[in-house]
Amino acid sequence: MQVRATDPSRPCSVVWGGLPTAAVLAALPDVNVWGVNVYLGASFGTLFEQWAATSPLPLWVSEYGVDSYSSELGAEDQPTHAAEMAALAAELAAHAAATGGACVGGAAFEFADEWWKYAGGVPWEHDTTASWYTGGYADAAMHEEWFGLVSVTREPKLAYAAFAAAPDATAAACAPPAPPPPAAPPLRP
Repeated sequence: MQVRATDPSRPCSVVWGGLPTAAVLAALPDVNVWGVNVYLGASFGTLFEQWAATSPLPLWVSEYGVDSYSSELGAEDQPTHAAEMAALAAELAAHAAATGGACVGGAAFEFADEWWKYAGGVPWEHDTTASWYTGGYADAAMHEEWFGLVSVTREPKLAYAAFAAAPDATAAACAPPAPPPPAAPPLRP
């Protein structure tokens, strides 16, 4: 790999769409940290166990999330969006490498709604046409313009607060230990 030949002192990371196969891992032996973009549903399922069984290298979830528009309701569904984002963030924390898991972190997709994302849509309109479909979510239709934790005008959605309140395993694992209790004063005769 040219990157490692140029600078072997720094780690090399690659982002893959889903878990890489054993053949891909073997073809890229100089990668030190693997990233995966995954949209598996309101849970990562067995992603972290599969990774741990495949490779000893660190894994980070470089892209994950859920949209806030419900084609079933025909409207935005912020409570479900918030619940699903909070569940995903909590699952990342539960599998944190800092506490013995396989995951070194994750990046929620997306900070703000992106009105320009739907091909064939109008950039200044929030399109409700599904961009793709997947399973595992409350609504299988994915509306790529609606993934933001905040609106296009930067108004926080319910998911913003839910995501901010999600557990952070790294902070807890990296916190300094509590000081020992003070010693008892010596007894006088």
